[in-house]
Amino acid sequence: MKTFYFIAVLLLGAASAWAQAQISPSARFMLHRAMNSPSRSEAQATVLAIVDLDRNAASSADLLPGAEIVAERGTLALVRFPIDKTEELAALPQVRSISFGKEAMPLMNEARKASYVEPVLQGTGFDRTYRGEGVILGMMDSGLDPNHINFYNQDLSANRITWMATIYGTSGRMTEYKTPSEILGFSTENPQSTHATHVAGIMGGGYNRTATVATTQSGVGSRRVPFYGVAPYAEMNLCAGDLYEENITLAAETLAQRAKAAGKPCVFNLSVGSVIGPHDGSDAYNRYMSELGKEMIICIAAGNDGNSPVSLQNDFATSPQIKTVLTRSDISWDGVVEVWNSDATTFDISLEFVNSATGAVAWSVRIPTNKVLYISNTSDNIQGATHNTVFDKAFSSSSNVYATTETNAVNNRYMAQLQFDLTPLSGSSLVPVLAISGTAGKMNAYSQSVAGLGFGNSLAGNTPAAGYTAGNPSQSINNLAMADNIICVGAYLDRLVYPSLDGNSYKPSGYDDADVGHVAAFTSYGTSPSGRSLPDFCAPGMGVISSYSQYCAVKEEKLSARATTTENAPTGTSSRTNTWGIEAGTSMATPYVAGSVALLLEADPTLTVDKVRTLLSETSMKRTGRTEAEQVQWGAGAVNIQDAMLKLLGKPSAINGVIADTARRLSVTRYPGSVAAKVAGSSVVAARLYSVSGALAASAHTSGDEATLSTAGLPGGVYVLKVEAADGTSESRSIIIE
Repeated sequence: MKTFYFIAVLLLGAASAWAQAQISPSARFMLHRAMNSPSRSEAQATVLAIVDLDRNAASSADLLPGAEIVAERGTLALVRFPIDKTEELAALPQVRSISFGKEAMPLMNEARKASYVEPVLQGTGFDRTYRGEGVILGMMDSGLDPNHINFYNQDLSANRITWMATIYGTSGRMTEYKTPSEILGFSTENPQSTHATHVAGIMGGGYNRTATVATTQSGVGSRRVPFYGVAPYAEMNLCAGDLYEENITLAAETLAQRAKAAGKPCVFNLSVGSVIGPHDGSDAYNRYMSELGKEMIICIAAGNDGNSPVSLQNDFATSPQIKTVLTRSDISWDGVVEVWNSDATTFDISLEFVNSATGAVAWSVRIPTNKVLYISNTSDNIQGATHNTVFDKAFSSSSNVYATTETNAVNNRYMAQLQFDLTPLSGSSLVPVLAISGTAGKMNAYSQSVAGLGFGNSLAGNTPAAGYTAGNPSQSINNLAMADNIICVGAYLDRLVYPSLDGNSYKPSGYDDADVGHVAAFTSYGTSPSGRSLPDFCAPGMGVISSYSQYCAVKEEKLSARATTTENAPTGTSSRTNTWGIEAGTSMATPYVAGSVALLLEADPTLTVDKVRTLLSETSMKRTGRTEAEQVQWGAGAVNIQDAMLKLLGKPSAINGVIADTARRLSVTRYPGSVAAKVAGSSVVAARLYSVSGALAASAHTSGDEATLSTAGLPGGVYVLKVEAADGTSESRSIIIE
């Protein structure tokens, strides 16, 4: 099973019923594996958990000897203890629940223009520039190269990452790097990933200089690298490591304490997520983050499952039984499924292995109520496993399924969790099917897998099979975004062709169906526990160019133009290769918003999350979706940082009177010295370019559908382009001329 999924293990048979109810499913699985490992070495390990305490029963100080209280907020505490003491701790009267072992996964220059950050950075229309000074930018991610030149200050004399930490495994042990020499001596915590380096570069990268560039197209030349981030003067405090929810919580808690001690506002970025969870905000992680969100601004990605069948709904009152086929896009079924009822009413759930050719059930296993099921190959030596020759003949010897059910101790909802690691043998025709039946309640099921685990209605190919129900993306929203005091961000596409440092432009593979000006189809969406439609708004998140880790092997097509720089090595470093590349995802849109929030906090350090969300929502550029789903994905629209800053400062909007391009007919292309405006379907186009003060700067008229205006000699800044089509309609857009 991939490392970002829960570690699958079985509940100890000796555990008391009370302790069983208090321990989260992922924690039970990890506990069993530790206690039943053939070497027993894992039983000596420690874990970091989020413990929910009943303060009326006893204080946290009365926990077991050896249990270390790392941090506390409200009824929740981050507690480190030996894993073999889990049940003993859970049996204490003041412990309501223990949660650990659940892991999230990373969610994967024109962007600054598209959302009008550039005028704020340059001070156009303002009394001064805003670049994030005096604000701390934090994050928890994976794949950090902290010595990339993008993270140094403008004269390259010092790294703007003034503190960083790593957190590995489930013990929550944090290693801090507090001095420039300690950070300089650090390479990366994950050489297989560049995610954190790319995300941090979007949020606060500051390299905006001319450098010697070696390219695959034109040899060696001098180029300016324009791919700096949104808050290039902000201080950066970054965490990286294994993305267990408890590690994320510890990173956020540490950053909140550091910012408070420094007397500075803080923005915490989370470009990670998990579809798995109750989606009601009741889990310990979301409740802890809700508390932290009162002290710092937390921005989190909506998720990248907006066009995937990862959610499934059923009302048992009208449909007593539902069956769904588990789908895959890889060679194996590898991932996690959770099924939640709306209340404590139990449902019956069975795992069936169905012949895809005949539709016959070869083997069916019922998951016991409030107990655990572990299925594996006969050769497996884990105690308590269920074996069957049908399973042995269909799947590899390392294949297994873990399942558990419980009535959740916090939200009083009945749920089932199943973890799959099934690799079919050559010639096998069996597919896994979930059969769920109940008498009352409304069911919501969720699936997560980098290998495409989802809910389908076809046993083979794309032909629907009678009696099976397919999933949908209607509740694909990141479960980690269910906290009250956070900002949830979706992604949209602002361009299809991307510039290269070698002077050429490229269109990355996989963008053939992308539509400029629309929400990225992968943007997850859903509803918060309070009924708020999520995401809150969108930012550029497709084809965003940012720094790449030099330790991570990257595909040529993703390099921003296939170029690197070795010039201007920072003080104290040897010459190194610095690379920039293209990525897409709500992972990229979220740090864009986080960096933008840092600009707002520089102007007003007292801003709360509610105020920031309101500012960005009310000033977002409204967008109309082509479908009902896309309308939800847009949230309040596309963020406009310039207008948000103007509103914060009590100044009039720079683009008042601009008509929303709801029909999506107008397309604008900027060239050196000119701007081309095209209205799809129009035979005559007249275009005029105005300064923000209303002065006519340029005009053009054509009998075709595209008018070209000269911008040669115009001073740089924000302009309003107004275009009239032959049918009398008028479209407007604000643009930036450099």
